[in-house]
Amino acid sequence: MRTHKDGVEPHAAGTEECTDFFHFMYSQGKKARTIDQAKSALVAYFNAKGLKPNPAQDASTRRYIVGLQKYNKQNNIDEEKKAHPLTVLELSTLLNALSSFHPFVGTMVRLALVVGFIGCFRISEVLGLRWNDIQLVDDNKGQYLSVRLRWHKKANVE
Repeated sequence: MRTHKDGVEPHAAGTEECTDFFHFMYSQGKKARTIDQAKSALVAYFNAKGLKPNPAQDASTRRYIVGLQKYNKQNNIDEEKKAHPLTVLELSTLLNALSSFHPFVGTMVRLALVVGFIGCFRISEVLGLRWNDIQLVDDNKGQYLSVRLRWHKKANVE
């Protein structure tokens, strides 16, 4: 493990070096969540070395991480980096590009994309589907496709 400061050994680092390291990570474009994970790793490292008090658990390092998260939330900094859903135009372009694939493979990929788009499913949810999860239903309202989710990011449905 190396810090960005020359001549400072990790086990000899103090609170100031920890916050400087977090600031260095932030200036390199790392997200607040990544920096928080690095803080957790430093806490574990200093605990393993038996360092008391743990410089990564100091109040000023905690305040720095919390302040960073609040700043990012207030200024929507992390929102710019988040993935956004496809628009109808983007989906249409993607589906048209798949027309040059092998007929069966192209059809299966198009089906997965359309089911995911119309059902507002994540790709992992669509890929987790099995044939018995999909039913073509006929009733007095007409014909429609019924999809049963086996796996959901927020809750285990199975």
